[in-house]
Amino acid sequence: MKCLRIFITVSLLAVGLNACDNDKIYEKELYKQVIALVCSDDYNKFEDSQSLGEEAIRYVAVSCGGTAPVAADVRITLVEDEAKLLDYNWSMYDADQSMYAKRLSASHYSIKDYHILIPKGERAGKMEITFHPDGLSPDTAYFLPLSIGAASAYEVNPKKQNVLYRVLIKNQYAEQLPSGYTEYRMNGYKNTSSIVFTKVVQPLTSDRVRILVGDVPFEPSESLFAGSAIVMEIQDNRSVRILPYKDITVTQIDDPLYPNKFSIETDWDKTFKIFRIHYKYQINDGAEVEMREELKFEISKE
Repeated sequence: MKCLRIFITVSLLAVGLNACDNDKIYEKELYKQVIALVCSDDYNKFEDSQSLGEEAIRYVAVSCGGTAPVAADVRITLVEDEAKLLDYNWSMYDADQSMYAKRLSASHYSIKDYHILIPKGERAGKMEITFHPDGLSPDTAYFLPLSIGAASAYEVNPKKQNVLYRVLIKNQYAEQLPSGYTEYRMNGYKNTSSIVFTKVVQPLTSDRVRILVGDVPFEPSESLFAGSAIVMEIQDNRSVRILPYKDITVTQIDDPLYPNKFSIETDWDKTFKIFRIHYKYQINDGAEVEMREELKFEISKE
């Protein structure tokens, strides 16, 4: 019986010591401080929509994980990392280079200082970037690839060591989205036949958008745009000039019902952006098609 009591006591002591060891390991992991760039879990992307015609000041952020803030100033250096964009393109599109995202040109951004400071007692820091989105195409994905080059303290999370900063463009009429574009609901007439259609509207500049004529189905194809796309240029008084995008022949028509204007209108509890346009265009065989279109996009209540 005495031996049994000694065995139980030793066993309980061992369990207690083991529990203490587990607590220390848990606390070590709980308080572990690791440096990471702030980005999504989807290829470490960070997607940002920027208005054409405006300079955009944005930030890339780093955080230090753990339950406690940093005990001293931490200095982090970022570097531009082409290899990460190449890895992304290969993972997404294999060898199909026609689908590859492009590296954002240096003419579209400026960085004064590639260093980030996480001050003592804080958990995060940021680096300023000034973007110049004018001239970017809605048909292309543009990324600025950045990686952590060095950190003065703590380890860096290898899974969050880089960020692919994607610049998306927009104006007040349309927006390039992470996986598409703004879509307007179209009601109108093709020649004398009524038509209902969903029309993609793409931003080109602060006052210009591009659409395909009539009921031509949307495809991200430069050859399609060249022969079937028109531009709507919105004036200060909200009147609309209809222009050829490239090779198409288009004629704007005056019409009190489709007066070639942009407006914002409320119908009961819903508010819409609306284009009402009237034009003719020529198809490949030289025949003319006349279009009267009302394009409506509901504005979010937010």
